[in-house]
Amino acid sequence: MKTMLFGSYKTTVAGILGFVAVVATQVGFMFDNDVATNPDWTLLITAGTVLFGLLFAADGDKGAYPDG
Repeated sequence: MKTMLFGSYKTTVAGILGFVAVVATQVGFMFDNDVATNPDWTLLITAGTVLFGLLFAADGDKGAYPDG
């Protein structure tokens, strides 16, 4: 499970950092006491989907030249 979830630490870190950046911005919109700003739920769902995909990406074991 660990190698499946963290197949490539670079893609895992990229997914987590990207997700945190999007969520932090949207949480700021939720709590800024301005009724004109609302969180973009579509963006949050998309960020979660991208995070899921990057967490399970297993591209770290594939080289540029797989045949040698």
